[in-house]
Amino acid sequence: MTAYTTTTTTACISIALLVAALAPTTTAFAVKPLNNRIATTTTTELNLAPILDIPLAEISNAYSFALQNFQLPTQSVTSGVLCGVGDAMAQVGGFDDDAEEQERQLNLDRLSAFVVKGLGGGIIWGTWYSIADDWSTTITMDMVQQFALTSPTMETVIKTVSSVFLEQMVACPIIYSLWDIPVPALLKGTPPKEIVDQVQGKVGGLLIENAKVWTLVNLVVYQVPIQFRVLFMSVCDVFWQSVVSDVAAAELNVNEEEEAPPARVIS
Repeated sequence: MTAYTTTTTTACISIALLVAALAPTTTAFAVKPLNNRIATTTTTELNLAPILDIPLAEISNAYSFALQNFQLPTQSVTSGVLCGVGDAMAQVGGFDDDAEEQERQLNLDRLSAFVVKGLGGGIIWGTWYSIADDWSTTITMDMVQQFALTSPTMETVIKTVSSVFLEQMVACPIIYSLWDIPVPALLKGTPPKEIVDQVQGKVGGLLIENAKVWTLVNLVVYQVPIQFRVLFMSVCDVFWQSVVSDVAAAELNVNEEEEAPPARVIS
């Protein structure tokens, strides 16, 4: 409980600062009630000024402490919060720009499902980065010995390229097929027998988009110390999740005109 309390507080403050840096000074949006029977919406004004007064050094120190003492919980919460931010951006980005007075409605069921997916994803990717480091080190040492390489730069290049290759060819197909695609669908209530068809239909597209977005980013990610890779990846992931949340569960958006009863919308 202590670990998750510490890491949740730190991560939420950090994400609030990130949102403040990316968003306008004042942002107004409507929160869609979980019960669709309620016709009204609640409009909320975000006042981020008090948060911005928190010294960045204190946040950095608190996060480093949490990461050092509670690494997996910290990585889990970091990924979960930022995954939710990415999905919120995807929802807002999907609104009709032509409607000047249109309220921005965030679907909380969809948002919470992606936070859950992110919580598990932080642990998965944190574990993968340790595995990838071991594998890429072995590959690098074998190549150094085989080709009698003496340049430290070449060692760095080989280790980085092999890490990126392993992620694209090993980690991503497994994680997308067993976590990123099935989890939102299961949370939505999709029958397990339909999950295989959904994975087969979506994993190829996600892998292509992943290669486009993450190949260059990963060249930097794998230069970052292992303990900070999930944080760095999660910050970059804000944009990636805006892509994934629409691709991974596009069919989960409910057409309210066709479905009268409330439904869990995940995306």
